[in-house]
Amino acid sequence: MYRKFTLQPQTQHDVELAFEWDPESGDLRGAGAGIVRNMCERALQIGHVNGHPYPTPFDIKDPLRSPAEMAVLLGQSWQLDAELQQAYPTAGPDALADDTDLDQYVVN
Repeated sequence: MYRKFTLQPQTQHDVELAFEWDPESGDLRGAGAGIVRNMCERALQIGHVNGHPYPTPFDIKDPLRSPAEMAVLLGQSWQLDAELQQAYPTAGPDALADDTDLDQYVVN
């Protein structure tokens, strides 16, 4: 069953995103379907995206059928509606970066 979304941008530099999505079939349609599809394809190539709280990495395996993965992807640039906010995954302490890993980036 298709769900209709009209998401407002996080910043003035982005535009409203309107599309319809069927998470059971993974099908997208509507004006913004191409944008969403491209985002999903890029995330699948990388295998993860950073989400809230930044920079928490979330694995991306099947965003067109996973409301949680779709929420993380879209939440990077658009304000999520109530349905996608509810689907947004919570990150446990294991998902947060270990501060000791940051030592390699210190420039003296």
